Amino acid sequence: MAGIKGRIMVSAAFFLLVPVCARGQLANPGFEKVRVVEEKEGFAEGLRKAGWKFEEPLVLPEGWVPNQGAFKNGEYRILSGENFSFSGKNSIYLKGHFMHSKHIDVTAGDDITVSFYVKDPRQKPAGATLYFYYRDEGKGNRFTGSSLFTVKTGPEWKKESGIIKIPEKSPGGQRVNAVILALFSDTGASFDEVEIIHKRTSSWLNYEDAFNEGKKKIDQGDYVAAIEDFRAALGLSKTTEERIGALGKIAESHLKAKEYMKAIETYSVILDTENPDDKARAGFLFKKAEAYSELKDYTGERDVLEKIVKDEKAEDSLRIVAAFRLADTYVKEKNPGKAVAALENVQRMKESTPLERVSAQFRIGEIHANGKDYGKARDAYERILSMEATTFVNRFDANRKIGDFYAREKDYEKARESYIRALNVDDVNPYSRVELLAVIASTYESEGKFEESLKVHEEIIASDSLFFRNKRNSFIRAGEMYRKEGNYEKERENYRRMAVWAETGVPDWASSQVAETRADMLRLTGDSYWAEGKKDQAISFYVPCLECGGATRISESIIKSIESKIGENVPATHMRKGRTLIFERSYDEAGKEFEKALSSGVITGRQKAVVRIEMGNIHLARNEYQKARDECIAVLRMQDAPSGEKAQAAFLAGEAFSIEQKYEDARKEYLRVLGIDGAGLAERAEAQRNIAETYRAQQEYSRAREEYRKILKMEGIDDSLKREIEQRILYIYN
Repeated sequence: MAGIKGRIMVSAAFFLLVPVCARGQLANPGFEKVRVVEEKEGFAEGLRKAGWKFEEPLVLPEGWVPNQGAFKNGEYRILSGENFSFSGKNSIYLKGHFMHSKHIDVTAGDDITVSFYVKDPRQKPAGATLYFYYRDEGKGNRFTGSSLFTVKTGPEWKKESGIIKIPEKSPGGQRVNAVILALFSDTGASFDEVEIIHKRTSSWLNYEDAFNEGKKKIDQGDYVAAIEDFRAALGLSKTTEERIGALGKIAESHLKAKEYMKAIETYSVILDTENPDDKARAGFLFKKAEAYSELKDYTGERDVLEKIVKDEKAEDSLRIVAAFRLADTYVKEKNPGKAVAALENVQRMKESTPLERVSAQFRIGEIHANGKDYGKARDAYERILSMEATTFVNRFDANRKIGDFYAREKDYEKARESYIRALNVDDVNPYSRVELLAVIASTYESEGKFEESLKVHEEIIASDSLFFRNKRNSFIRAGEMYRKEGNYEKERENYRRMAVWAETGVPDWASSQVAETRADMLRLTGDSYWAEGKKDQAISFYVPCLECGGATRISESIIKSIESKIGENVPATHMRKGRTLIFERSYDEAGKEFEKALSSGVITGRQKAVVRIEMGNIHLARNEYQKARDECIAVLRMQDAPSGEKAQAAFLAGEAFSIEQKYEDARKEYLRVLGIDGAGLAERAEAQRNIAETYRAQQEYSRAREEYRKILKMEGIDDSLKREIEQRILYIYN
């Protein structure tokens, strides 16, 4: 029996190739997929209240439900086993209505053929019904009646079918837009292998169906078929409104199909013969102008737009939009004189508002600027500052643009005066403020006034702005200023501050941003030492930069720049590749790169320690906790491993123990960090926090509080960490 369902599926696939039919639209037609309905869903309770009998827990075929609202005191159950089903393992026994959850979109005249296998030893009637729905705009589908067919049953499985034609009007008096299938038996019957064939009507019976189908075709991008449907709707139209609707959609289809002349012709028919109302007329004129614009026929576009401007019946706002677009046609033709004249006409129109006049003035300034007539552009923006309805945003933008023109002319003093006026307007947003401060700093730099430029960058760095890129750029630019002054120590201190700021700043910053900033610190510090002639110190920073990979992947141009100075560092190359492969979760390949680094023969003690830690990370990602700890032990035993790498190894070992909930062993590793000579404050604070967290994980809250308090006693911890720890102590469970 199981092979029958396979043959039915092949048959359904064949019918899907027929354009006027759709077959196999029902999910789970043989009831093979089932789900247990949880009591909290309330469905079983609804059946009980309607008097239905069913086995508990309630098991339903996916996509099917009993309709307790259509039939009271019904009965339903799944019949499992080949002896109970026509094919496969499941069928259903039903007394009542059993409906499919998916609706099918239909139009008047469509045929719906429903077939199913059914049996009833008592040979009582059974059948199928279609619930009709109409589309209530904004509220979805609403029930509006039904239609059914009845078949005879027998003691053996028999395939039965029937056809229901979709009427123009439902029993409820509404057009039918969708149907849902339901099986039914008033006395009880078994059902299996349900199938639907939906045959589209060959000709539309009413305007609405043709029009709605055309809209679907537009959404699908099938403009040729959409036009056919809208032409059919036009032939079925009974009112001027319907004619205008169909013609408008035909024109829209041509426009979207890039058949611009056909769109223009159709819009002309609507405007010349159908007498649309004033609002609709303006809309069609704008669409017609758009078609001319696509053809780059700007004379034709202006002729249409001028009709809107001169039409006193059109809304004022539409006339102003048309006037602005008239100016745009001259801009497209590269005729700035006429474009400016058109915008000045907008300002003279009695319908234009003060805000629209300001907008026109900005456009005039942009036209002069694009034409490189910077004097006229500056004058245009100066005028904005005294215009009625100029907002603080307008004043900021106008002053900013005026300053840009002065800067272009290298009159940096006047440029800064304008920029400062911009900064002094009300409510400048923080992003615009720091961005403009950076521009002011660049004007000082252009004049060689490095001290003044530095002061502005320091103002950005000290600001409350949370914009990562702006502050990072100011750190870098400040470093460049220090180098130009020959103050290399101050430059490098600046880069160190940048790294600390990134690592201890706002926690919402992406880890990649923090890692990228650290890579910048390494590279720029190396550049500083190199510029000072201290090549050994430069190499000590360049090499860790070359090791960056994965989320901190550095560009090929930076790699080439560094290697042009110090040559290729083979271990660093393999480490960079390995880290990138870890980031891509290619652990086997990453391990091979790290092995190559270890066997290179020129690897330093620090690099060996870093490689071992990365190999430990690979083992940790694979849940190989002991192997991860073995790599850490190797680092801790190294005589030439720096204290920072030893601390990282202890942290990694502690994490491996913590994951396995071996908290006592984890604490020993974190205590090891506290005992490493040269471990920094951040590392010691992190180790102490982890010790507290292990006690918290064991629900030893009193001991966790005690360990947290040790962090507060550490000299030099920053205020943000202090506040965090105080909150943890305050809200820890008793």
